[in-house]
Amino acid sequence: TSYEPERFLPEAVKKRKGTPAQLIDTKLCSNPFGFGPRMCLGFRIAEAEIKAVAARLIQDYEITFDPPEQQYGIAMTLFNF
Repeated sequence: TSYEPERFLPEAVKKRKGTPAQLIDTKLCSNPFGFGPRMCLGFRIAEAEIKAVAARLIQDYEITFDPPEQQYGIAMTLFNF
């Protein structure tokens, strides 16, 4: 299998509605720490560690496109505050 971020676009979600493939659109499957009152207790700590590591990587390394003139059509956010 390969990583295909296009599968999360609104058009793809609409196409999956009503099919068995709709399962990947549920909140329980998209959140690795669970959902609701039985959510993992370490969720906040793990989320803070992930953000700290991402910030450290951005500070320590230069992040560029390869090749530099390449343009990407899909904008993705790193954090949702």
